Amino acid sequence: MRRFPLPSAGTLLAPMLALSLVALLSAAIRADDAPVAISASAETFAFTPDKIVAHARVPLTIELTLTAGVHGIASDELGIPTTLIRPHRPVMVSFTPKTTGDVVVHCAFVCGIGHDGMAFTVHVEP
Repeated sequence: MRRFPLPSAGTLLAPMLALSLVALLSAAIRADDAPVAISASAETFAFTPDKIVAHARVPLTIELTLTAGVHGIASDELGIPTTLIRPHRPVMVSFTPKTTGDVVVHCAFVCGIGHDGMAFTVHVEP
């Protein structure tokens, strides 16, 4: 009967530790990159909330709802295409802020006499 030498504990332990470390780091990266979801609403000449805090390079999804009228949003700075918001049809808008600072997002659909003041701010932190 031929005998094969058994591997030492160190020989088995090193690859197991390396695989565990890779798995932990992968899970941490996925957790940090998970999109953040926020609910917001468009009302008569106002968005609620009027200020949203985001983080640079972290995906953000805003679910916009509306009960009456038609509104819209768009922002070249944030990469939000022109998106209409209609009553009782929630709209999901996803983007990833690239730089820090404040970005004012105005209503992109002429909605009436208070349209010019209808906006919300996305404050992007590092």
